Amino acid sequence: MKSLDEYYKVLGVDPSATPEELKKAYRDLVKEWHPDRVLHNPRLHKNAQEKLREINEAYDQLQSIVSNPKDRLSPSSKESGPHATTARHRADSATAKGAQRLPHHP
Repeated sequence: MKSLDEYYKVLGVDPSATPEELKKAYRDLVKEWHPDRVLHNPRLHKNAQEKLREINEAYDQLQSIVSNPKDRLSPSSKESGPHATTARHRADSATAKGAQRLPHHP
């Protein structure tokens, strides 16, 4: 996981960006880096896939923080709701043990 500053840099937005500015920057970058735009060149296609993964990760992290300022203490929070902490802990424990992530069944 990158730092918040790195995520802002990936999307090219200021840390004071509004949710609307964040979304616009994300959409513009997705249009620019979408792998389907470079299907004719396998090397560029692979680079575009990697860049799109980076853009998506940055947007996921920043979107949750910008939309929910109380989550600033936990920027890795992607889930919400009363069981989010438990689900994250379960997933983190499974990953730490080298196990594959399994779907959560209530």
